[in-house]
Amino acid sequence: MTKHNKVKKFVLFVTVGAILLTIPPIAQKYIIVNTTPSLPGRVFLINHDRNFVRNATVMFCHTEKVNALIQMIRKQTGACPLTGATPNLKIIAGVPGDLVIADGKGEITINGNIFTGTSTKPQLPSWRFEGVIPPHRYLLLTHHRDGLDSRYFGFIAEEQIISTIKELF
Repeated sequence: MTKHNKVKKFVLFVTVGAILLTIPPIAQKYIIVNTTPSLPGRVFLINHDRNFVRNATVMFCHTEKVNALIQMIRKQTGACPLTGATPNLKIIAGVPGDLVIADGKGEITINGNIFTGTSTKPQLPSWRFEGVIPPHRYLLLTHHRDGLDSRYFGFIAEEQIISTIKELF
């Protein structure tokens, strides 16, 4: 990406951010801003659908127990029902019926394909599992090696997923 394109992207990001600040009720319903390196995009459109398929990017809320650990690390608050946490954004890597092996060291195999991620977060224990993803549960991952994803907290229940999202930029 050229320097000119980076500047254009930054100006667009700042402009959209300024607009969103002036109309927060509308913005919160249709737009979410990613402030972490977990996904390459920064601004996402909330689709308001529940079509949870492999490789879809989704917005979800953690349980209170997991949320408490994450809040200690990130010190963020947001709009999740019940917990008031910031919704998380991840990619659906595993769906019900997939065979998953999680070794507890950050390496996860899904249907024989290895997804490698090394943990650098000693505050959270890595997840261990071997078996089939149960109904109404999803494995959510990110390609960022330090992403707080299912390598740490396991499956996410379908009712915790708010919506699919689409990267705007």
